[in-house]
Amino acid sequence: VLRRDNNDAFEDEVTYSTSIAYLIRGSGTRIHTSYGKGVTNPSFFEQFGFNPGTFKGNQDLKPEKSKGGDIGVEQSFMNDDLVFDLTYFNATLDDEIVGFYDVVDSLSTSVNSADESKRQGAEFMASYNASYGLSINGTYTYTHSADDGGREVRRPLHVASLNAAYRFFDDNAKVAINWVYNGSMLDSDFRNFYTNGFKAEKTKLASYQVVNINGSFQVNNNVQIFARVDNLFDEDYEEVIGYQTPGVGYYTGIRLNFK
Repeated sequence: VLRRDNNDAFEDEVTYSTSIAYLIRGSGTRIHTSYGKGVTNPSFFEQFGFNPGTFKGNQDLKPEKSKGGDIGVEQSFMNDDLVFDLTYFNATLDDEIVGFYDVVDSLSTSVNSADESKRQGAEFMASYNASYGLSINGTYTYTHSADDGGREVRRPLHVASLNAAYRFFDDNAKVAINWVYNGSMLDSDFRNFYTNGFKAEKTKLASYQVVNINGSFQVNNNVQIFARVDNLFDEDYEEVIGYQTPGVGYYTGIRLNFK
């Protein structure tokens, strides 16, 4: 895919993405790779926004530019019912738009980071689909993200998920469970911002695990009954420092479909 953007406010850009896959016949092995380049322009608010006493826009912002690729191998077994995939990825982000506190007028603004943001890691995926209605898939991702010589905020080293679903009654009924693991990560902490030289500290957020369950039953072509429970074990965790996430939640209802 090749794309050209003609832009009045910024330089014209050509971006692209390409992918190649090769299946080794009779082996169930597929080798795949991809590479691409992208550009993200600053938002209108980042350039011209203003909140009295708190934020001012920056009309000198440059677009963020990214490039990256991956390479991996997929192996299938049991007539493609069981599949494994291992992929290595690497990406670089230039001119990342980040927050900055201007001590001259005591306002926050947006600036382009002078350092590259580099991300690399590996992802493992496995899936199983049985003929009797059971499906299981899971992923694990290791990501190392760095900027300014340290780890980037809100980017955990370890992330994993596991999903299982079972269909029965001629596929009219389904029950499913979802498990998510998010490893410990850093986040920007502004609690001592005015006493440590107007710099955000990095505070560690604890890892967490969340389990969700859901189910549905198709009564007929027009009526489906469903129910789900989010955060089944009422896990107490934060994705952003200072902002608590919802606890256990129960939902049930009926979907109507008329043609």
